[in-house]
Amino acid sequence: MRAAGPRARMALALLLLAEASAAASSSAPPLFNVSLDAAPELRWLPVLQHFDRDFLRASMAHIIGDTVPKWVLALIRKAVWELELFLPQPFTDEIRGQCDALNFTLADCILLNLAYESTAFCTSIVAQDSKGNIYHGRNLDYSFGNFLRKLTVDVQFIKNGQIAFTGTTFIGYVGLWTGQSPHKFTVSGDERGWTRKMLVKDISLSKGLSSLSSCISSSFSQMSPMSETNSQPWYPNHSMTVPEVLRRMTVNMCKQNYLTDSYDKGSWWENMIAALFQRHSPVSWLIRTTLSESENFEAAVYELAKTPLMADVYYIVGGTFPQEGVVITRNRDGPADIWPLDPLNGAWFRVETNYDHWKPVPKRDDRRTPAIKALNATGQANLSLETLFQVLSVFPVYNKIYI
Repeated sequence: MRAAGPRARMALALLLLAEASAAASSSAPPLFNVSLDAAPELRWLPVLQHFDRDFLRASMAHIIGDTVPKWVLALIRKAVWELELFLPQPFTDEIRGQCDALNFTLADCILLNLAYESTAFCTSIVAQDSKGNIYHGRNLDYSFGNFLRKLTVDVQFIKNGQIAFTGTTFIGYVGLWTGQSPHKFTVSGDERGWTRKMLVKDISLSKGLSSLSSCISSSFSQMSPMSETNSQPWYPNHSMTVPEVLRRMTVNMCKQNYLTDSYDKGSWWENMIAALFQRHSPVSWLIRTTLSESENFEAAVYELAKTPLMADVYYIVGGTFPQEGVVITRNRDGPADIWPLDPLNGAWFRVETNYDHWKPVPKRDDRRTPAIKALNATGQANLSLETLFQVLSVFPVYNKIYI
């Protein structure tokens, strides 16, 4: 294989960091340096100095208030010191440093970071032109767009005076959904989720409760038994121990998974339990770790495919050599599917939204088909930075919740 030329590397970097839309806002996100040589608690403080603290506090409070039930917030504030033990460094200390600067509680900021893990609705494209150059672009769609557009920043992470990797993120959020390791590879992440029919329509209630019991036991086998038959919502009281509170959270989570109409594989409760008790990585934190530690495309793909995660996700990876492009469909424990570029057989691009590529997309959210049509209309010979921007600006690939 021949290496892609400097133009391809530049296009790959610029497209990724621009968040890939021709219809994007007129001003790009501000660019900041974050020094990895500084103590984790201090790394983000120079960035915070460029933002209005009152606006940051109001924005974060709004997002937390709309995402996290009040009783959950009270519960996590009670259990925050236990929760902290299960989350990896240096991320927790980076969160703590920003929270101290903004006069937020650690519990609030941890919840904010975990909430971001389950709400990334995106479109990612990795493609190869007829000369073997690799392009990687993405749109990032989130709720709270009016706030997050003002909180979005491009970051150069500096190590020993050099750019170690770059990425796009939000103020207060230490993970990355979009990043690049210079002259090595790029990564974007898309949430993986779907809607399924209510399980109680297909199985008896007794089997449903048996499934609940199995779900609870698998997460809390070492804890004392308690009743799982109460179908009413529960709320914590001040006499509960932390293990009891967390166990009841799991009962509630499992009931939601097995007895409700809609199911998101990256749902809030599952993410929390996986993070706490299985020491799995948040999906965006793994992107950042991979950008920091992996030496090449192959190493990055292996790391992203194998590392246990908090939630299911799609990782889209682009390299600097021909055929270095892949969509990794992830379960929490490992890969569900590896879908590489195959340009020799006509598969010169891969499009990933938020649904398994081998399944039909729901009609209510079909961004895949318009993107594929636009790429085919463009043609491999005409693929460029500009034409990929155009593809990602096609409605509904570009939509009202685009960041």
